[in-house]
Amino acid sequence: MPANHVLDAQKGKPTSLFEILTGVWAQFSDKVLVKSEFNKYTGADLDRASSQVGRLLLQHLGGEPRPIPILINQPNDMLLGLLGVMRAGHFYVIPSNNNPPERLKQILADLEAPLLLTSHAQELLASEIAPPGCKIVCIEDAWKVDKAPLDTRPAADSVAAVYYTSGSTGEPKGVLRLHSALIARGWGEISNNELTPADNILTLYTLSTPASISTIIPAMFAGCTLVLYDLPTRGLAALSHVLLKEEINLLRIPVELLRSWISTLESGAFFPKIRAINSAGDVLYRRDVERLSQFVPGNAIVIHHLSGSESGLLAHNAFPIQNPPEGEIVPVGYPPPDKEVVLLDETYQPVAAGEIGEICARAGVHFPGYWKRPDLTEKKFITDPQDPSRQIYCSGDLGRFRSDGRLEFIGRKDARVKIRGYSVDMAAIEAVLTTMPEVHRAVVKPVQAAGMQKRLAAYIVLAPQGQAKGSDFRSYLASRLPAYMIPAYFTVLDELPLTATGKVNRPALPDPDPARQRRLMPYRPAQDSFEVGLAKIWESEFQVSPIGLDDDFFELGGDSLAAARLFVAIEKQFGQYYPSSVLLEHGSLEKLAAYLRENQGNATGVISPLRTSGSKKPIFILPGSYDPLFIFRNMLPYFDAERPVYGFELAKFYQHVDEGKSISALGQDLLKALKAFQPEGPYHILGFSSGGFLAFELACQLERAGDSVGLLTLLDTSAPGKSVFGKFLPLVWKYHLPNLHSLDWGGRRNYIRQRIPRLWVRLFSLGPLRHFSKKALGTNVQLVNMISRSFRPSVFHGDMLLLSAENLKLDVPEDRAMAWQEYVGGKLNIAPIPGEHKDLMSDPYVEPWAAKLSEALAPLP
Repeated sequence: MPANHVLDAQKGKPTSLFEILTGVWAQFSDKVLVKSEFNKYTGADLDRASSQVGRLLLQHLGGEPRPIPILINQPNDMLLGLLGVMRAGHFYVIPSNNNPPERLKQILADLEAPLLLTSHAQELLASEIAPPGCKIVCIEDAWKVDKAPLDTRPAADSVAAVYYTSGSTGEPKGVLRLHSALIARGWGEISNNELTPADNILTLYTLSTPASISTIIPAMFAGCTLVLYDLPTRGLAALSHVLLKEEINLLRIPVELLRSWISTLESGAFFPKIRAINSAGDVLYRRDVERLSQFVPGNAIVIHHLSGSESGLLAHNAFPIQNPPEGEIVPVGYPPPDKEVVLLDETYQPVAAGEIGEICARAGVHFPGYWKRPDLTEKKFITDPQDPSRQIYCSGDLGRFRSDGRLEFIGRKDARVKIRGYSVDMAAIEAVLTTMPEVHRAVVKPVQAAGMQKRLAAYIVLAPQGQAKGSDFRSYLASRLPAYMIPAYFTVLDELPLTATGKVNRPALPDPDPARQRRLMPYRPAQDSFEVGLAKIWESEFQVSPIGLDDDFFELGGDSLAAARLFVAIEKQFGQYYPSSVLLEHGSLEKLAAYLRENQGNATGVISPLRTSGSKKPIFILPGSYDPLFIFRNMLPYFDAERPVYGFELAKFYQHVDEGKSISALGQDLLKALKAFQPEGPYHILGFSSGGFLAFELACQLERAGDSVGLLTLLDTSAPGKSVFGKFLPLVWKYHLPNLHSLDWGGRRNYIRQRIPRLWVRLFSLGPLRHFSKKALGTNVQLVNMISRSFRPSVFHGDMLLLSAENLKLDVPEDRAMAWQEYVGGKLNIAPIPGEHKDLMSDPYVEPWAAKLSEALAPLP
């Protein structure tokens, strides 16, 4: 809030930036307002120095607004330079000192700058990079000109600065910043941070970043003392000393640098004067706040916000450090009063409550565009779908609104990636990893080697004294996340590479190397025929050689698709079918070889474990006709941890079944296998898709045998009795054709390619082709379809739970209730679940039905 009469009198009036600043400088003429390592500047000093720099520039250029690049390596002179440039009516550009000479040349050429402001120390470099016709002027010459105040008042709608940033795309672009944006941000930050003249503020944002001016202007408006910390020169080593020496009240620091600084602090370090820590630039985790709370007073507050080079402030969140918001990710808070923030999907339509979307603003964006790039500017704005007369600014950031209205920042749009068809939120994986005690920081990104599908790679910075390896990280995530969200690779780094703005430089992260020399384990070669044969199959699948006994399927990047390919190759080489689910307990090459050796020629084992731990009665799963048992692994993180989970390996079960066998006879075989595995009930059974018919028949067989059925659940199983033409053709008409119509040619090609395997199975289930089906398909997966088509169930006299997808394309819940009620003598409970049939094994759709199933089973033994 404004804390002096000059600000109170000026706030809200149509005034220029320098009318405000010169008023503050006059009021605090004798107070030190800016400090650096070797210099101090009072209000009078800032007024005089900015005037002198402005006069120097006007002597060379005149008053027509032009871009003025500043190449100075001392933060205090850089600050005086940018103030002088703006006071003269020009606009400044500060390229990062991290840029190589060729990059600096590119920026200066793009600007067509008539003058380059530098210092004597960098005059030689300036002369090497300046384009022809560009004057080189040293800031030291300003101290020789007239010291009288320069009375210029650039208009609020004039350009104040151009910030060059590559953003997430790597494409250089100059972001224009208006005087009006600086003024608005100045007043807003005073209120958000409750600034007063008594505050000492330290910033770790370098002056080449937009975040720096968002610190400088509010501090000056409020009459605070601003401490400039030269991060490139001093690093983080001196930060603690400066915080104590300068009695810093408010620290402004990028999230990633905050984590790095905390990791350097020893037990017992304490900063008693700090009342607020303002951090932005990345996802902030609850654990970051908990670590920070050890070193600052208990009444300190954390201020976390989201802003952009183009958008300015988009959301702001202040909370007591001892009481952070619930959840692993700290929200960035509420939009400021002048902005209306909406979340839009890829088609620019509002997302549903709680869903992730692109963060967009309908109002309050002081962004005139990119320097000489109207094409890029146009891409940042879209027509408001709810009001065609308005434009919406699209930030490129992803977020979701919590139920309390606070915005949660997820990351850039490229922080969500498609893995095996699932939309994966990499920030969510990072959040879980950072809850692991051994982990200080974690970053996840997608990688793709030649000839391989896209996979996730995690980069870990260990906590002090932390000791962990890839299998430890994987086990920790496996108990908390679906299988497809577990990274294939884990790389431990001493530190993460950072950009000039203090963010993680993701493109600079090394490529993961699964080869032997990067895996800290001894190499033990395969010995017998099983091990040697397996090793060759693994080497072919993972493109890694050599493979040894200690190599792990999941650590090499294995997933359900890789498992399916692996066991097809195993069946061909060893002449016997094995279920892919054995990898869950036999993940290393040595363990898998031992399993194959022990079970060679063994026709038993049609029931496989997904999870063996737990004290309650297990649930038995019958998957759909196209679905391996492996995919049900995704439900485990959301399912009662005390209930074991087993499933029938239907592909093995049906391997020797002839086409003429009835579903009743199949039910008897299932019953025999189940009773051999668990002699006494109650039995809990889950059937998915067409596997629901088998689950229902099994429950009827158990009931007739006098056994107890605890819970029978069908997961999105359509009404019985529909033929291929009665079910498949309406699906084409009502579902596939509209989908194809909505896609472009490339999308249609991918859509059809993804559905060819199931179409192939359907075609071979037709009468004329059944004779060739086993030979064509390799296994009798299509047999379930043929049995399901003629299935006429008996009456099951117990209760049944039907979990029914809400996004049905053919049936509606009422149709299913009427169809199934005929065969259920007890109570039929229908529970709607979100998603379509094909999505139910992937997040976010697996969690709702797994939770409802757990809830239904909770009172049962």
